[in-house]
Amino acid sequence: MPQFLRASSQMSELPGEILNQADFILVSYEDGGPVNCKITEKCKLVCRTDQNEKIVFWGDSEDEKNIKLIGSMSLPFRVNCRFIVPPEPYKSRFGHKYWVPKEAQVLVIT
Repeated sequence: MPQFLRASSQMSELPGEILNQADFILVSYEDGGPVNCKITEKCKLVCRTDQNEKIVFWGDSEDEKNIKLIGSMSLPFRVNCRFIVPPEPYKSRFGHKYWVPKEAQVLVIT
């Protein structure tokens, strides 16, 4: 039976399309791992999925729960989370396919 690790539970106001929910298998960390929230106001952890798509977990200096949870796991692993599709400039410029707002509930399925 799978175990679920929970991070957070409310939603933010990131620009993008309607919220969806899905499972993702995370296989790598991109961009050198988490961006330090102590250095910048906003922080993120960009991961690559088994479908070769980029998913970005967002946080800030006051709420890093999802980033810490995802960053503490041994790759590869499965997560279930709510996400939005980022606006076009971010999809084409950075290759982001999914954004997970800082308040989104993230479940790690082990």
